[in-house]
Amino acid sequence: AGAPRRMRGGLPEHGLCNPSAPNTSAPTDSDAYDLALRWWCDFYKHQQHEDWECHEYEHGQNDAWCMERVKAGAVNGTMFYFDAVSGDHRCGACSCCKRATNVSQALNDLYPKCDMPWNGGDETGVTAEERLVADRWFDANFDVFLINMPKDHARLQAMRSRLSRASISFERIPGVDLAAPEQYGAAKRDGLLPSGYDFEKAQSIART
Repeated sequence: AGAPRRMRGGLPEHGLCNPSAPNTSAPTDSDAYDLALRWWCDFYKHQQHEDWECHEYEHGQNDAWCMERVKAGAVNGTMFYFDAVSGDHRCGACSCCKRATNVSQALNDLYPKCDMPWNGGDETGVTAEERLVADRWFDANFDVFLINMPKDHARLQAMRSRLSRASISFERIPGVDLAAPEQYGAAKRDGLLPSGYDFEKAQSIART
């Protein structure tokens, strides 16, 4: 994600906070659904998820199988999540977990709409005081990070413009090109990557 959010605190003080923020898009990657999507996006009401539970591999199943199931989305009322080293640990001690869902492919296609500011809630009936409470809640509970490669000035300006229009402050984090041998080694030395991290293996897994 270009500008991932991290939630710091609890819910807003009143139910209008998030629906009354039509100029603020919601995080839409799968890791964000449990944290924020149900409060930010009107389309979340279509989703009725059960809690995640460990999936015990059967004969012929392994991590690669689980990752393929994740890519397939909701199939026959069940969706999977693979908790890699950098995951959010929703699977607990497992690497592969699942949950029941009633999300159809048609509803899956609606997810991108949640990241479009013009699909936010209607401001009708929202008072200035309520908007102020919502703005203060957002500022107090979220950090926004813009991850951008040092030389990608065009993207930086575009993201800065989009976030500024939504009145969202952010912290810029320079991206690291791990494909460059010198940066890969430096990232390990600086502690940005675990010593056992294998970039080539990670790329291989990502391509499968």
